[in-house]
Amino acid sequence: MNTVQVAVESKWADSAHCKSESISQDLIRLVLVKRQNPAARCIFLLAGSATKLTSVLDLPPFTKSSKKNIGLRANLTETRITFDRERPTHMAAFSEAIRDWREVSNIPASFVAKSYGLHPNQTDAGTVRFQAIAWEVTEVCEKDLKGANAW
Repeated sequence: MNTVQVAVESKWADSAHCKSESISQDLIRLVLVKRQNPAARCIFLLAGSATKLTSVLDLPPFTKSSKKNIGLRANLTETRITFDRERPTHMAAFSEAIRDWREVSNIPASFVAKSYGLHPNQTDAGTVRFQAIAWEVTEVCEKDLKGANAW
């Protein structure tokens, strides 16, 4: 039996395809891979011009807030996302992806992703033109999302 060892999804921040909905599609795809292959390394990579990358990181499913369960952080931390229809950021980021993926698989209730931070670090003078950041899906809840059909 073959198992997945590494799965990578990526987006170029300067691309027209780099939107909340497509990023969430990629993340849920990685979550489903991780659920079926717990030992797999599942990575989401976002790269692009420093200016555009910064603006993408201001959109769902990302957040700079320290509040729990708002979105993925870019500051070298692990974040658990428990899908919640009552949170506007979750609806904006994940509703389309959950609707699409629930047709082919049970959606986990939550997942954990670890950020590896922006590289290279921006200088005080703003001379870094391109940056990249990665998140690894490190854990997936065994429980299914209740009410997935209501998304």
